[in-house]
Amino acid sequence: MNLISSMLTAFTMYTRINFPHKDFAKTDSRYLIMGMIPVGFFIGVIWWFVYSLLAVFDIPAMVLAAVMSVFPHWFSGYIHLEGYMDMSAEIIARQRGQGNDGKNSLNVISLAVLMLIQFAAFYQFVTTSQEPLMLLFVPIFSRELAAMLIFMMPTFMGNGTSKSIAECTIILVLLILATVIACIVTVGMRGALLIISMLIGFILPSVVAMRSKLPGGDTAGYSLTLSETIGFVALAIIY
Repeated sequence: MNLISSMLTAFTMYTRINFPHKDFAKTDSRYLIMGMIPVGFFIGVIWWFVYSLLAVFDIPAMVLAAVMSVFPHWFSGYIHLEGYMDMSAEIIARQRGQGNDGKNSLNVISLAVLMLIQFAAFYQFVTTSQEPLMLLFVPIFSRELAAMLIFMMPTFMGNGTSKSIAECTIILVLLILATVIACIVTVGMRGALLIISMLIGFILPSVVAMRSKLPGGDTAGYSLTLSETIGFVALAIIY
């Protein structure tokens, strides 16, 4: 029951669906982090379904690309996008030697650049009729990587026994391997490209973000958002 309750709490935290749930502070943080993965699967299924449904009705490519760009952010309550915006503004501000002044404008600029790139990538995805099943794997893999990143953070390691965290990490590694294999088997070489580009797109921002020593949730949201974006950009470039 504790696991089920924690998963419902994770869905409430990471999506717009409001299940009866426990107080976030009273929920085992390991379950909340691992809960991102079924949430990613759920988002991927709906994302794929929405794309397939709209494609049947011959929706204009620009409209379809716009919907596909916005939908995952909207459905997740913008929680990861918020982390991306905060981290982007903080990193740019530190590079420019700024204080808190001007961070709001940097938030907006970072968001505008991200959405423009995502729209362009999705427009290419739509107009070249790529395999819709890739939409299923993107949110799953990005959230698995985000969960792994959080488990590896020293601040999180202090919140539980090393044994329990090690058990979660082993399960997470197996889930990542299963996702990689399923994506490559289902989608083929484009699936392999998607996985590799997302992995690179996650690791590089994570290294930059962790140097800033900001909260783990912001770092994970920042890297998750960029990994998904870079994955689709890579597919758009090489198609």
